[in-house]
Amino acid sequence: MTIIRLYLSLFSVMSFRRIWNYLLMIKGFYLSLLFRKVIVWGQPFALSAELVRGCNLHCPGCVGGTLHGEDVKQMSPGLLEKTLISVYKRTFYLQLWFQGEPFLYNELTKAFQLSQKYRMFSVLATNGLLLNESINQQLIDGKLKKLIVTIDTLPSSENGYRVGGNEASVVTHIKQLVQQKKLHKSKLPWIEAQMIVTSENENQIDEFKRVLKEAGADHVRLKPAHFNRLDDPDLPVPSKYARYKKHPTGIWEPIQPIRNRCRRLWSTLVISHKGQVVPCCFDKGIMYPLGNANQENPTKIWKAEAFNKYRKAILKNRRQADICRNCTE
Repeated sequence: MTIIRLYLSLFSVMSFRRIWNYLLMIKGFYLSLLFRKVIVWGQPFALSAELVRGCNLHCPGCVGGTLHGEDVKQMSPGLLEKTLISVYKRTFYLQLWFQGEPFLYNELTKAFQLSQKYRMFSVLATNGLLLNESINQQLIDGKLKKLIVTIDTLPSSENGYRVGGNEASVVTHIKQLVQQKKLHKSKLPWIEAQMIVTSENENQIDEFKRVLKEAGADHVRLKPAHFNRLDDPDLPVPSKYARYKKHPTGIWEPIQPIRNRCRRLWSTLVISHKGQVVPCCFDKGIMYPLGNANQENPTKIWKAEAFNKYRKAILKNRRQADICRNCTE
């Protein structure tokens, strides 16, 4: 029954305008595929706002993991509200992260207040290490709808994908959040525990599911590991839950074919902590800036020539974009 709570909370933020916009968005996407030309109707249904660029871990391949202490960058609450004001009438799904650990954000309470003010379905992803009684209370009071806690292995493992992590602490923190929810008679946030599957931990999948379910997670999701360097023949690619296959040359390549399409370019607006609008969450290094929400209305950037030019290029040849060659969307 827990999944029903999640859907009910999603329906609670819907309006006729938001539903109609979603249908227009989907229609525009499929017409674009049919006629092989860019047709953008409506606004994105989802917004990904980078509250923080920086992290308390040092995971391989993560640009946020290279920024710590004073180097951590944060989005101003003013920019977040300005963006929400421009999109909230049609956009309803709010992801409060991009490349960083959201619990490092100094204005987390303010972010939750804004998500409530504009009736957004708020989602937050974290490595879980910073969860504590104070933050738990902010999640509950802020009516966060969904919390994604990314873990890659069990406390007994020595092969952690998240460098600097402590899986035992994260499991304990999830238990504490569940207890705090019960104390306040709150059904939310709905907790999803993600396991990043590699060849080094795939033998732990059954035990991982058991441990996290016992901790109180509402759902356990298995997520194939993503690697930036595919020219390493010794990558710990899992055998069953694999994103890649090895080419005869020894180089890894995505199992799923890279088709000349991308739903995200028609559905999700991604804004960095500086306000830069990028095509999608795979543009971690801001290689393809399409505009800046500090200077322009994000809804105008969404339909502007630069964004449509990028969409057109993807419909023609998706492999030409660096950020798309290692994506299975």
